[in-house]
Amino acid sequence: MAGRPRTEIDLDQLRKLMALNCTMAEVAAFFGCNKRTIERRAAEDDEFAEIIESGRADGMLSVRRQQFQIM
Repeated sequence: MAGRPRTEIDLDQLRKLMALNCTMAEVAAFFGCNKRTIERRAAEDDEFAEIIESGRADGMLSVRRQQFQIM
């Protein structure tokens, strides 16, 4: 019995979405899958999880940079 086909997730796009501080639900909607699909893949794939974390970190740095420019 074959499982469902794996949702193709472009890792560069994933990093960009995370840098924009998108929620997992927003990321899932972008890729046309369920939020649990993203969460499960992050739990199973270290590279995928690292891209999520580094994208989030890039996004936080960007926000912080903007805050300092306002001051």
